[in-house]
Formats: sequence, C-alpha cells, structure tokens
Amino acid sequence: MPIVISSIHSKGGVGKSTVALSIADALHRDGSSVLVLDTDPQGTASEWTQAQDHRGPMVIGAPSAEKIEHELDQLGASYDAVVVDGSAQLKGATGSIIRISDLVLIPIQPSPADIWATENIVELIRERQEVVGEPAAGFVLNCVVAGTNIADDVSEILDQFELPVLGSFHRRVAFVEALVSGETPITYEPKGKAAKEIEDLYEASLSALEEHYATKT
Repeated sequence: MPIVISSIHSKGGVGKSTVALSIADALHRDGSSVLVLDTDPQGTASEWTQAQDHRGPMVIGAPSAEKIEHELDQLGASYDAVVVDGSAQLKGATGSIIRISDLVLIPIQPSPADIWATENIVELIRERQEVVGEPAAGFVLNCVVAGTNIADDVSEILDQFELPVLGSFHRRVAFVEALVSGETPITYEPKGKAAKEIEDLYEASLSALEEHYATKT
C-alpha cells in the first residue's frame, strides 16, 4: 500500500493545490513514484501537469467521494505515494479522504475565517484517531506576509487544536510562476526561499508520519 497524504480544507482559496503539488513534487524528486488524485472541479492539479515539459508526478481526476475509498487500492497499487488534492466543493468527501490518509495537511491562510473553518476537519480527524489511531495531521500556513509576526500569532491560536504547524509558505512570486510552468519552486527556483519552505515542509511531514506511527507500535 502506498503512503497517502492529503491536503484538505473546507474553504476554497487557501492553498490546497499548492501544498498538494509541492509535497507530491518533493516526494517525486526524492525518488518516490507519486500519484496525485485531483478532486477539485477546478482541476488545478490537472492543469498543472498539462503544462509540464518534464516528467513529474502522475495526476488523474479522482473518483467520487463514494468511490475513492474503494478504488484507492487499485489506483495506487503501482505507486509509492498517493497525494490527494482536496476540494471544498465536494460535499461528503472530506471524511472519505481522512479515512484513506496516513497524513492530513490542512493549509490555512492567516485569517480568522480560515481558522474557524478548520474546526470541523479537526473534529473529523480526532474522531478517526480515536477509532483507529490515525491519520497524523498538521497545519501548513500559506500566503504568510514576510516581515510580520502574523505566522507566530496564528500558530498560537492554532495551539487550541493540538495539531502541529508543519510548515509555512510565504507569499512569494515563485509559487505562482512555477505553477504556470507546470513546476514547483523545487525545480523552478531550486535555491530560492520558496523551494526551501517546501523542503522544510517535506521533512516535517516525514517526521510527523514517523513519530505518529511510532507511537502506535
């Protein structure tokens, strides 16, 4: 079975696709075979892969919420990792995605509305953890403005959810330009700050998976 990492939030425009594609590309560059399941009707991940002029993670449209749990074994059979790009528009899909995930990443912009909208997702994760002890989970701050203390302030507020902040993406042009060219900053600007933020999130995600599942054994 592949490792399954999902990027979900109940609001649109928080950076779910940015986080999903960044993690997928980091896994791919680290030598893993990666499948991205695009659940978003806007098809950001699918548009991204069509713009590629290099071999990157495979992206396909995900089956419906009712089918994604049953078809994951078949879809991910030949891959080391599956990354799910979640959608706020698919009612009922969040619970299904959480159930198939080993790690849930919750992108969040530093705004009260985004924080309030995470409560239901955190509750679903907690309920799942109480039953089966998984998935691991954490927040990813997105579109943080450099030179401000907002990230620290938001991190303190998020402490109430008792989930770690695994990474921060600042508001950087490299994220946008890389997406347009079918890349991520890892390849678009490998020595840039955006690439470093992705690498830090990747390492933190691997550590979160290792630590979470070590406590289960």
